[in-house]
Amino acid sequence: MTDLLIVAGAGAHGDPWHVLDDTAAALAEVLRPLGEVRVVSTGELAGLPASPAPDLVVCDISGPPEGTGGGDPVLERLLAWHAGGAPVLAVHSAVLAFRDDDRWFALLGARWREGVSGHPPLGPADVRSTGDSAAGIRLAGFRTIDERYSDLELADADGDRVVLAEHVEQGRQHPLIWWRAAGGAPVAVSLLGHDARAYASADYADALRRLAAGLLRG
Repeated sequence: MTDLLIVAGAGAHGDPWHVLDDTAAALAEVLRPLGEVRVVSTGELAGLPASPAPDLVVCDISGPPEGTGGGDPVLERLLAWHAGGAPVLAVHSAVLAFRDDDRWFALLGARWREGVSGHPPLGPADVRSTGDSAAGIRLAGFRTIDERYSDLELADADGDRVVLAEHVEQGRQHPLIWWRAAGGAPVAVSLLGHDARAYASADYADALRRLAAGLLRG
């Protein structure tokens, strides 16, 4: 049975704005058709064996504005699993996690910059397809209720990033969903998923399952 592990942020890997227990549970329901789904908090991660790695690691985590400092054991475990060949799907506030560690930035290809990044008020969101494809995945545009992160710090030299969906804010295009080759195993990032309502969108749920299935195919 395919092993999908959802890591839900807690404590230093949460924040005041997201109820990650709720979104992780909603995400589990979305991904359950693809295999056996487990949800663990970041506080429980150290109790899991380091090997074998899950077939897919899904990161529904965050972090406080001041960062978490270096040497975070949660980050070390996630990076080790990826380096060992486990693909990673990172959603929404994962770009707020480990912002003071360039290795997470390099893995995802983006991070939140305090005082620069932002989003319009949570509400109707038009998600536009770029028409590009990666790993045989091309996403259609759709409409949902969510936050639309904007003005993230992007790894500009990242030639591996294929943006699959975007939104327009203040006349400028901002990436929302992308795919990266990322060395040891592929990585997909979706900036959507602020609360459980986002995962109730059939279109968004379908997009996530297609991303996850593509990651599992490698």
